[in-house]
Amino acid sequence: CEAGTYGRRGADQDAASYCALCAVGTSQSATGHYEDNQNAGCTPCVPSQFANVTGSAACLAFTECDAGQYKAGHGAASDGSCESCALGQFQETNNALVTSCKTCGAGVEALTEASSTCTACRENTFKMTDGTEECAAVTPCIAAEQYQTAQYTTSSDYACEPLSTCAAGTEWDSNAPTDPSEVRLEDRSCRDVRTCVPGTYVWEQNTLTANRKCERSEERRVG
Repeated sequence: CEAGTYGRRGADQDAASYCALCAVGTSQSATGHYEDNQNAGCTPCVPSQFANVTGSAACLAFTECDAGQYKAGHGAASDGSCESCALGQFQETNNALVTSCKTCGAGVEALTEASSTCTACRENTFKMTDGTEECAAVTPCIAAEQYQTAQYTTSSDYACEPLSTCAAGTEWDSNAPTDPSEVRLEDRSCRDVRTCVPGTYVWEQNTLTANRKCERSEERRVG
């Protein structure tokens, strides 16, 4: 019997069916080989190889997939196919046995299919956990309502806290920024409004961001 076949013990050697073909997923490299049954007569392919036709003298190595791909549908009887990694996933090496892609972690993303690596979140975006989603836009603190306790990173958003409220008329904010549209890095600092002592007069009335000013000159008296 030729390689890829085996002689069935007890069969008529003159019969055409004496030498049987190895089944798919198996091979037999020797000549003159015989066994009681096909399972014993031919050797199953090892996990990294396949034989997709009957009568194989040797199993073949799986076709290698490129980086950014994974192997699907393969087995002892099939080479399978190379499939592209989906968005948000990657596969960094050329390999014939990788069966899935990896998911991008926090702070990185994969915006195209068949990615061999993940890239850092773009400017003004972040991603907190592992996942296939794109990095999300950051949410800046609201200048009139919040102050910023932490800058955003590729894996975290801005951290914001509500501003304290100074009591109108009796308190003023000594920590007010020069530009009201500027996001604060500290909370308001509410201080009691100055009371003009006897013999002094209100020169400039207090506001939410400035204390009352007092002067001794009556010429500058306000109200």
